[in-house]
Amino acid sequence: VSTQSTGGLKDIAMAAMSEVEECLQKLKVANKGVQQVIIVNNSGVPIRWLPATMDYQDVVQIASQFTELSALGSKIINELDPMNDWTFLRVRSNMHEIMVCPEKEFMMIVLQDPNIDQRSIEEKA
Repeated sequence: VSTQSTGGLKDIAMAAMSEVEECLQKLKVANKGVQQVIIVNNSGVPIRWLPATMDYQDVVQIASQFTELSALGSKIINELDPMNDWTFLRVRSNMHEIMVCPEKEFMMIVLQDPNIDQRSIEEKA
């Protein structure tokens, strides 16, 4: 393998990473209620997260819990219909809304405040 071809692969990887970072920032800016975004690889290991200042142990805990829940959900869907696959998981409580979106190489976990619109109305009043 020549140095030139390795450099080309490195450039492609760097461009892909910056594209991921740009996508994460757009997601956070465009959606007022987004509080945290965690991207995990197929093994459930966190590879990116926002805000970047989050404690790593918190990131790992959230990632492992939702990776486990997603695996269970996938198993249930497969048992119900072996020809089907899960595409999105949404869990909502009074305080949080968690959305999990699987992709081929990774999974995105988004935590947001479901009451952000209600709070902004109350603040204006």
